[in-house]
Amino acid sequence: MKILYDYQMFNNQQIGGISRYFYEIANNNNLDEIIFGLKYTNNLYLQQSSKFSFISDPNSYKNFYPNLGFRGKHKLYNLRNKIFKKNVFDNKKMSINLLEKGDFDIFHSTYYDPYFLEYIGNKPHVMTIHDMIYEKLPEFYKFNDKTAYNKRIIAEKASHIITISEYTKKDIMDLYDIPEEKISVVYHGSSLKSDIKSVNYSEDFKEIIRKKYILFTGTRFGYKNFNFFVRAISNLLKNDNDLYLVCTGSSFTSEEKDLFFELQINNKILHHFANDSELYTLYNKAQFFVFPSYYEGFGIPILEAFEAECPVILANASCFPEIAGDAALYFNPKSKSELEYCCKELLNNTSLRSELIKKGNERKQFFSWKKATNEIREIYKKNLKI
Repeated sequence: MKILYDYQMFNNQQIGGISRYFYEIANNNNLDEIIFGLKYTNNLYLQQSSKFSFISDPNSYKNFYPNLGFRGKHKLYNLRNKIFKKNVFDNKKMSINLLEKGDFDIFHSTYYDPYFLEYIGNKPHVMTIHDMIYEKLPEFYKFNDKTAYNKRIIAEKASHIITISEYTKKDIMDLYDIPEEKISVVYHGSSLKSDIKSVNYSEDFKEIIRKKYILFTGTRFGYKNFNFFVRAISNLLKNDNDLYLVCTGSSFTSEEKDLFFELQINNKILHHFANDSELYTLYNKAQFFVFPSYYEGFGIPILEAFEAECPVILANASCFPEIAGDAALYFNPKSKSELEYCCKELLNNTSLRSELIKKGNERKQFFSWKKATNEIREIYKKNLKI
């Protein structure tokens, strides 16, 4: 088979969950010809594989005032890209050219811009719906955001829909009125690796992992429930001189810093931009990892924690029980007392920590990118009727 992935998410993300997903299913497919509608890319996943070859844009974010960090830097970078969008236009044009040429068997769009519908012709088109957050939690997005509208148009016209949990599949069926036979669930895998023996860590990073800390990873956007989480553990941080909170992802906003000062825990919260090897160690050395989000389509950090033998505390919400099973502690995502209780249990109960680590090791065996890739290949073949 010849499989065409378009430019969208590889223009939008240097790193991130959706581009990682498409990279993994392409990189693990050694049986088919993979075609990307890309000329340029700053995506680190594609660049790290010798299997794919692209031009890296020299005007990437990492080279944009590389020695300066300031508020609004990312907004300024995006504004510049709106003015100088050569690589975006070239990649979109390349995807359109490949669609018009038609020398492929299956087209798999990487996000929700429906530009391709006028070019796809009669070729089978598969889409992946990662979650239904825009539809279920619209209050967290701008009123004129067209993502949900575009996604529905594509879903109705797609040959087949892949989604990443039974929970999200039910949401799609309920909200889009799409028949069950048109939707397949394919679970994610974990990209985190445990082979980190040759890594040389900075002194700052070594100082972080020597501490006793709770871990929070990824974005802290509204539905991620981060502010609630910080308020819930603030007394634990204040009452234990040795305990810290470590966060990855983007830098703290001024509003978040104000919250830390209000709670008098600003000196107990640390931030680190982590690469994959550092992320593994952050999980592995943590007391536990907390994922307080109201809604996720899957929750890859759960598998990352399992891989690094890190105990997990999860909101009892969305797909989390489906993915983690009995390998986590759960709390009501609106109950500070329940979350605080779970944290105290894992801070003080070493046998419970060991039990959750053991169950996490067992649970992670259900998920792998190779398994996901094989299942997606079968979906492609079914839609080609081969």
